[in-house]
Amino acid sequence: MTPHGRDLRIIVWSATLCSFAMIANQIAGKAVRDALFLTHFPIETLPRMVVISSVLSLLGVLLASRILRSHGPRRLVPGSFAFSSLLLLAIALVNGASPQVAAVCLYLQVAVFGAILVSWFWSLLSECFDPRTARKQVGQIASGGTLGGLAGGLLAERVGALFSAGTMLPILAGLHLLCALLAIGVVSRQRESHSEAHEDSNPSGSGFKILRRSPYLQNLAVIVFLGTLSAALLDFAFKMHATETHTDSRTLLRFFASFYTIASLATFVVQAAVVPKLLKTPRDLTRNVIGLPAVVALGSLVSLLLPSLLVLALARGFETVMRNSFFRSSYEVFFNPLNPNDKRATKTIIDVGFDRLGDFVGGLVIQAAVFLVGVSAGVPYLLMLAVILGGITIWRMSTLHRGYVGALKKTLKQRLPAFKTLEDEKRATQTAFLSQLTSLEPNLARYAAMGSSGTSFNLETSESFTPSAGPETQIFQPKQEATSTLQSELESGQPKRVIQALESSDSLDQDLVPIALRLLAWNPVSAAVTKALQGVVEDHEEAFIQALLNPETDFAIRRRLPAVLAAGSTQNIVDALLKVFDDKRFEVRYRSALALAKIHNRYPKLKIDKAIVLETITRESEVDQRMWRKRQLLDDIEASEKTIFYREALNNRTERSLEHVFHLLSLTYPKRYLRIAYDGLHTDDPIMRATALEYLESILPTSVRESLWPMLAGPTATKPSTKTEEELMESLLVSHESILLRIEQLKPRSK
Repeated sequence: MTPHGRDLRIIVWSATLCSFAMIANQIAGKAVRDALFLTHFPIETLPRMVVISSVLSLLGVLLASRILRSHGPRRLVPGSFAFSSLLLLAIALVNGASPQVAAVCLYLQVAVFGAILVSWFWSLLSECFDPRTARKQVGQIASGGTLGGLAGGLLAERVGALFSAGTMLPILAGLHLLCALLAIGVVSRQRESHSEAHEDSNPSGSGFKILRRSPYLQNLAVIVFLGTLSAALLDFAFKMHATETHTDSRTLLRFFASFYTIASLATFVVQAAVVPKLLKTPRDLTRNVIGLPAVVALGSLVSLLLPSLLVLALARGFETVMRNSFFRSSYEVFFNPLNPNDKRATKTIIDVGFDRLGDFVGGLVIQAAVFLVGVSAGVPYLLMLAVILGGITIWRMSTLHRGYVGALKKTLKQRLPAFKTLEDEKRATQTAFLSQLTSLEPNLARYAAMGSSGTSFNLETSESFTPSAGPETQIFQPKQEATSTLQSELESGQPKRVIQALESSDSLDQDLVPIALRLLAWNPVSAAVTKALQGVVEDHEEAFIQALLNPETDFAIRRRLPAVLAAGSTQNIVDALLKVFDDKRFEVRYRSALALAKIHNRYPKLKIDKAIVLETITRESEVDQRMWRKRQLLDDIEASEKTIFYREALNNRTERSLEHVFHLLSLTYPKRYLRIAYDGLHTDDPIMRATALEYLESILPTSVRESLWPMLAGPTATKPSTKTEEELMESLLVSHESILLRIEQLKPRSK
C-alpha cells in the first residue's frame, strides 16, 4: 500500500540518499574497475572479460530472480548491500597480494553483483508506490542517484590523483554499508498491502513463463538487450581510444573518473531541471526512453565520420546522461502497473539478465571483429552496427505506451474485487466523493412549484391531475373532444386509469401521441408514458426531437424525452442528442448522454463525433468544484436506464457530474475498462484509485485531462480560478435559484 504523509517523506528521502550512495559506488566502482583491469591486462582481453562476466551474470540472474520472488525485496535489499560491502573489503585485501586477481574479482563483482543490487533497489521502490506516486517521486530519487554519480566520480578522480586505484576499494565498501542502513529505513516505513500478500500466495509461474505470455514484458526485455548491445559497441570504441592515449593506471583512473564525473554532473543538471518537466503523463514515458537509442545512433554515426577520443567521449557521455536521466526515470515506471509477484519474477531477469545478455553478445561481436580485422580496423564496423541497432531499438520502443496502458488495464481487472453481496459493494465504494443528500439541483424550484415533488404516489389515493394548459406544456394541440375510449382514459386525470390505459394499448396512434407527450411531465404516470412512447419512437422521432431541442418545452418533459429516444436506432436521433450537450440544464444533458450510451451499446456503428464529446467533457468540468459536487437528478434512474456504471450502493450518493463524464467517455473509449476505472475511483484502496487515475491519464487528451483532473484527483490538483465575469454572473444566478428553492421548501404545503 502506498505510504502517505510522514512515512512517505521518510521513504522518499531515505531512498534518495540510498540512491546517492549506491550510484556513487557504481560510478566510482566502474572507474576503479576499468583502471585496474586495463592497467594489468591489454585491451584485446576486454571483450573476453565482458563475455565471461556476462555468462556469470546471467547465471546469477537466474538465482537472483528466484530468491527475489521467494523472499521479496523488503528482506533482501538491506542484507545484500551489507554482503556486497564485505565482498569489496575482501577484494581490497586480495589487491595487496595479487592486483591481477583483484582486478578480475572487482570486474566480476561490479558486473554481476552491482547490477543485481541496483535492480533489487528499484524493485523495492516500485512496491512502495502506486504508478502515479511513483511517477511523481522517482524523479527526486533518481536525482539523488545522479548526484551520487557526480560525487563518486569526483571521489575516484581525487583518489587517483593522490593515491593508487586500489585505495578506492575500502571506500566502495563503506558506500554499500551506508546503502544497507538507508535501505532498512525504507523497509521499516513500507506498508505491505493485502493485495500484495494475496498475489504472493498465488504465484503465476516462473519468470520466464511470465515473460513468454506477456508481449509487454517481452518488448521491455528486447529493448534492454538492444540498448545494452549498441552501447557496448560504442563503449569499446571509446575505451580503445582511451587506452591508446593514457597508458598508466593513475592517469587512466583519473581520465575515467573525470569522464564519469562530467557525465554525472550533466546528468544531474538534466535530471533536476529537465526531466520533471517532461515526465508528467504516461505518454511522456515512451518519448523519454526513445531518447537513449537516438543518442547512441547519432553519437555512433558522428564518431564513425569523425573518429577521435574527444568525439567518442562526447558520444559515450551523452549516452550515459540519457541512460541515467530520461531513460532510468521513465523505464522504472514501466514496471509499476505489474502486480508484485510478476514484477519480482521478471524484473531482475529483464534488468540484469537481458542487460548482461546484451553485453555477452556485444563481447562476442567485438571479439569476432578483433579476430577478423584487428582492433583499430574493427571499430568502424562496430560503430556502423551500433547505428543500425539504435534505429531498431527506436522502432521497438514506439509500441511501449500501448503495452503500458494494457498492463494498467490488466492490473485494474486483477485488483478490483468481484462484489458478492451488497454489503461488500458498499464497503468497497466508500469515497470522499459523497455528496450531501440534502443538496438538490436548482431546477427543483420550478419542479416543486408545478406540484411534482418527486416523491412516490399512491395510485389509489393521490389527487387527480389535469395536464397544464400553459404554454410550457402545450407542445402539440390535440383535438378538443375525445375520439376514443383510450383518449378519455388518458385525459381522465386519474393516475391508475391512465396507466391501465397505456398498458392495455398495443400502440399509440398519431392523435394520442401529443396527449401522452404532455403526460410525460406528470410524475405518477411518467414511467408508463415513457414506455408507451418508446414503442412509437421510430414513427414520431422528428416530433420528439423537436420537443427536446425546443428550450420552451417544459423541463419535466425535456429531461424525460432522452429516455424515449434511447429506444431509437437512427443517426438522426444520435445527432439530436449530441446537440443537447449544449443545453443549460444539467439533467437534460445527463439524460441525453445516458440515452446515447444506451444507443451506442446496441448500435456501435452509428457515428458519434468524438470532438463534440471531448469538448463537452471539458466544458462540464470547467465549473466550480462546489457546483460539480452538488449536481443532482430530480428523477430516479429507472431500471431501463441503468448503465454499466450504475451501482446500487452508490445511487443517490455518487457525484452525478462524475457519472455524467463517464457516460460521455463511454461513447468514445472502451466501456469495459472505463467501468473498472469508475469503480476504482470509488474504492478506499489508494493503489486501486491511483491505478484508475493513471489509466484515465494515459488515454485522455491533454486539454481534457487538464480541465477534468482537479475534479478527479482531489484538492491537491486544483487550479486557480480563471472564470470570466460572465461566468461568475452565471454562477450567481445558479446560486440564486438554489436560494429560492430553500425558501420555497420553508413554505407550508397547501392542502
